[in-house]
Amino acid sequence: MPNYRVTDTFATTVPQYWSMFFDPAYNRDLYPALGMDYELLDLRREGSGVDEQIFRRIRLTPRRELPALLRRFINGTITYEERNHFVRASNRVEVETIPNYLADRFLSRGIYSIQATTSGVTRVWDGECECRVPLVGRKIEKFIVDEVRRGYENTTVFTRRWLAAHPAHG
Repeated sequence: MPNYRVTDTFATTVPQYWSMFFDPAYNRDLYPALGMDYELLDLRREGSGVDEQIFRRIRLTPRRELPALLRRFINGTITYEERNHFVRASNRVEVETIPNYLADRFLSRGIYSIQATTSGVTRVWDGECECRVPLVGRKIEKFIVDEVRRGYENTTVFTRRWLAAHPAHG
């Protein structure tokens, strides 16, 4: 099961980063810029201050052709549900991604955390991906991990521009 890490830095503060992360306007602009349709399914907040927790579910639909490797497993469009559990006290989000294909043989999850630095924040994604499909599972895992890495690269570019254009978050 591949475990992997993606790290990026941003010129903002921890509270401002989380404010942006859950901002409806940021999300409405982010996902189309990444070539995805975005639908908020649920957003629930519990507690306040350092005890705040946020539970969010979103549905994402990539707007691109399926790779040949996946076409034989999927009829139609790829969609997936992302489930987030944010805990303010630890500055992290537990993320589980559930696809509309191979859901019983596929695992994608990770921890998304923010750490303060002297020049802003560092965002760290520690992910794991497992696909239990004989003969092609490792290829699917590699494809997914590469897609996630590319997604974070594009998200970083978008987020830096967003922060520059929205100083209340920067």
